[in-house]
Amino acid sequence: MIQDDFYKAIEANSFFNRNQPRSSDSFPRPSKIAIQTFIDSDVELRRGDQVLEIGCFIGDLLAEYRKKGILVHGIEPSQDACAFALGQFSIDIENVAFSQSQFFGFDPQHEGRFNLVILDDVLGWVDRSRILQSLAAIDWLVPKNGHIFIRELYSDTSYSVPNHHHPGDDIRNYRHAHGHHQLLVGTGQYAVVKMHIRPTNQFQRVESPWHRAVWADVLLQKLPVDSIPIIHL
Repeated sequence: MIQDDFYKAIEANSFFNRNQPRSSDSFPRPSKIAIQTFIDSDVELRRGDQVLEIGCFIGDLLAEYRKKGILVHGIEPSQDACAFALGQFSIDIENVAFSQSQFFGFDPQHEGRFNLVILDDVLGWVDRSRILQSLAAIDWLVPKNGHIFIRELYSDTSYSVPNHHHPGDDIRNYRHAHGHHQLLVGTGQYAVVKMHIRPTNQFQRVESPWHRAVWADVLLQKLPVDSIPIIHL
């Protein structure tokens, strides 16, 4: 069983139970308001544009974008979170890990489909046997001049640590040096619009000593032409 399968089978609902919202709570949650503000200051989405959030949890950010006439799609491995999203916001979320999603792969009907793809604390949980395929699949979904938002725990070096909620299982959280977005930027197909690094527990408390929270928010834009310089030998 790869980590993606474990997350779908066990950890996703466990995470929901540890962070279970109530229907009386205020939505969207502050962390999602911050993401939307960060994105919307530089990205102009129009009615009829499409947004995909991978790991969307209860779908409260997608509900906000839908109010603007934007077509929203969510992927979430927690069955409980999907049920909450349907009951609270009437959003039907695809209840799978991304590697089992209809959008994972290179289906021509999905090429360049989403003007914006959002990943809030997702890539660090993806099994390393799926990370390159996942990034390639995301790239397939984004058109030229489209955008990707990534929030993740940040480090200057690459490493992984065991998930403290599942001791004894080989379930880990990964950090890629300077962020997973570097893998996309390195292709010459993406540019960083802006990046914000904050050493704080704001929005999501992290108590484990190995990653006393340094978070990074990154907004990428897919370039109309690649940025790799041409040299004449």
